[in-house]
Amino acid sequence: MAVLVALVAVKSAVEISVFGTKVHCWDTMLLTGTSVFALAVALALSLPRRFEEALTELRVHGALPVTLAETDAIKSELEGSGSRIVKRAAAIVGALVLAGFLYVLMPQFIAIWRDPALPPGVVYTLIGFFGLLMLVCAFCGYVGGAFLGRVASYGTLARRLSREGSGLALQPGHYDGANGLAPIGSLYLYQAFLVMFPILWLAVWWLAIPYYDMTTCNVGITNPYLNWRMPLLVLWVTSVVFLFLAFVRPVLQLRRRIKSERARLERIRLPDIRAEIDAIRTNLAASPPSEADRTAAQARLSALSREHWNIVHMPTWPMDRATMRQYFSVNAVSTVAPVALKGYDILNGGGPLSPALQHLLAGFG
Repeated sequence: MAVLVALVAVKSAVEISVFGTKVHCWDTMLLTGTSVFALAVALALSLPRRFEEALTELRVHGALPVTLAETDAIKSELEGSGSRIVKRAAAIVGALVLAGFLYVLMPQFIAIWRDPALPPGVVYTLIGFFGLLMLVCAFCGYVGGAFLGRVASYGTLARRLSREGSGLALQPGHYDGANGLAPIGSLYLYQAFLVMFPILWLAVWWLAIPYYDMTTCNVGITNPYLNWRMPLLVLWVTSVVFLFLAFVRPVLQLRRRIKSERARLERIRLPDIRAEIDAIRTNLAASPPSEADRTAAQARLSALSREHWNIVHMPTWPMDRATMRQYFSVNAVSTVAPVALKGYDILNGGGPLSPALQHLLAGFG
């Protein structure tokens, strides 16, 4: 990270010395990319703590009725199997970032090497600097891939919990609004929030690149980022895959488990509750009970009615609605909006951006 910050600082100093306050002439893709990367990594550092807290809260609230030692065993097992996912994800993302840089920069390296107007010292300096920057960014891709692998590995907890015999005890009517599963649901929502950073950054740049005009910058290249569209698209698809592994699949697995439990309760428990309610009311009407018996009967009726209500209105998502709305709006914009914009324009015979968005971006030139 320190090397990356140093390289970005040098690159920023060069941009300022050459272009001054013409911000649109700076290497804004690199600068915004490193900023987003640093922010995402800083937020992702809390993931292990959040994962451990989610397991602890599930155990404390009774949704996972196991001992502390058994909880630690589950945590160790998941971390052990997750280490393989982390290594593979780090290698894949790091390789994709490196391949993207090679795809874009290799023709430029060859052109610089063959340019007779450039002194050898300048050639070596340029190739060396951008080569080092490429390797550092590839290493950052490796680190980012490791975090993506970590969120995917935490997603496997849902598969374990959703299996029959896992010990998961759903609690209809729980105060968390999610049958006692709010801790794990909040973890997965936070993971989706983290994966949103690369998805949003990649989508915005993929859409904006065709309109990134540097004609007035006197660099000899109208749009130096044009060749980046393919690598950005590949990385965007990769990020969406990790969003599926870290959020979509585990949440759907837990939802199937909840719906299955609700169907079982509706089939088995609800008839018993209704029968008991009818029996109590029949007994109360048949003979006047004592005050103590009436109080006890009313308390039992109240408990049965509440249990009936909780089963009938049992939520099927592992998070409460307020938390879902809080995160869903952000992730919907970052994931769905770029695809919707592109599809809309294709259907209407347009380009990669809607006219309104194109006009908005043109205002920054």
